[in-house]
Amino acid sequence: MRDLQRAIRTPILREDDFIGESEAFQIAYQSPDRIFEDDFLVVDGNDDAHQWGRSVLFGIKRSGHFGAFFTKKRHGGASHQFIVLQCAAHQSVLRWRRIGEPPKGVKPGVVGFLAGSLPGTDDALMNISSSIRAYAPATLANLGPGFDVMGLAISAPGDVVEAWLDPAVRGVEMVEITGDGGLLPQEASQNTAGVAAMHVLEAIGWTGAGIRLRLEKGLPLGSGLGSSAASAAAAATAVNHLLGEPLSVNQLLEACRQAEAVACGTAHADNVAPALVGGIVLIPPDPPVRAVSLPVPTDLWCALVHPNISVRTEDARAVLPRVVPMADAIANTGRLALLVHALHTSCLEELSEATQCALVTPYRKQLIPGYDAFVEAARIAGAVASGIAGSGPTLFALTRGESAAERVAIALEKVLQQEGMTGEAWAAPIDARGARILADGESP
Repeated sequence: MRDLQRAIRTPILREDDFIGESEAFQIAYQSPDRIFEDDFLVVDGNDDAHQWGRSVLFGIKRSGHFGAFFTKKRHGGASHQFIVLQCAAHQSVLRWRRIGEPPKGVKPGVVGFLAGSLPGTDDALMNISSSIRAYAPATLANLGPGFDVMGLAISAPGDVVEAWLDPAVRGVEMVEITGDGGLLPQEASQNTAGVAAMHVLEAIGWTGAGIRLRLEKGLPLGSGLGSSAASAAAAATAVNHLLGEPLSVNQLLEACRQAEAVACGTAHADNVAPALVGGIVLIPPDPPVRAVSLPVPTDLWCALVHPNISVRTEDARAVLPRVVPMADAIANTGRLALLVHALHTSCLEELSEATQCALVTPYRKQLIPGYDAFVEAARIAGAVASGIAGSGPTLFALTRGESAAERVAIALEKVLQQEGMTGEAWAAPIDARGARILADGESP
């Protein structure tokens, strides 16, 4: 087995020192008090070194003083395993801020990365900055006949979650929630952001430093815009990125789906799926859970109206019948198939029929004052389709192009005034990106 070890800025080893397994283990496990917070140990070995690396990681986890990650890189025709360790005894956060560029294909992980230790890179140390921030957009679930199996992401508004590692914490801790008016629970096990983060750690098998979260709510609660889903998707994305992105999108989807069960009692994915991947998605009913992206017509826009009333998801589900007529089930099946066809062919004219719903809308519209007036105003103003966003009370209208969406939004705002309600109406394009990491200082 070939091992190349380098230690930079360490009081124990000199640059380019070669050390063996027992010495590395002693540094990482038996003598953590001799390593300071700026110390880095970089281990570069071939694939045979994988088990050796795991033994070192075992010591790191036992000591509780280190963060670590694995990453692989092809170099010179050989596959190399890079293990980067950094003492975290006196640090509350661990993240990248790149000064030099890493090798192509090597991603930031849990800890800082020593670019100078790898072939073909500059001798530049990648410092540690404060945290990871992730954004997840609002979503419209169901789109008419796609109850619990279809959803769409819109460009604004959305939630932001900030995540960082803290060795003093075990598991997940919610530090602060803003924008919710003090209504959301700050206990991680009762908040979808916290629960999603917990499921990400569980899926990874993470036993290292704990995670602290800060949630910035940009979505109103009980709006039908996937507020709880956006929090879950942003948290899962932030934590996964913080830990080196070990989980796939579908694994994150499962974590977020479980978080939704805390919010409304049902682990559904029609909001969290589009919040994670963006665009319009279909969620097949059979396990394992996965998101199937559907084509988004280039000129498809949304107009939305949000009356300032709240409809809890639990209440919106409670009004639905447990048994439905066979004719209604058949009608919804046909409309869902037509909706998928319309998206694949960009035939927006089909959306009027394709978004009709016999199973859910007739019951939920009773919870939304002025529903029929909103739908009629949208149609007259040029909408090609309209309906309830998820459980409501937000209503959506689909249009051809931005100008039509703006006209429909104005018409919907007038209905608000006529019905004596407060609220807001706006136009928005489809969000094709879904949950994403925000750069330092970047706004959503």
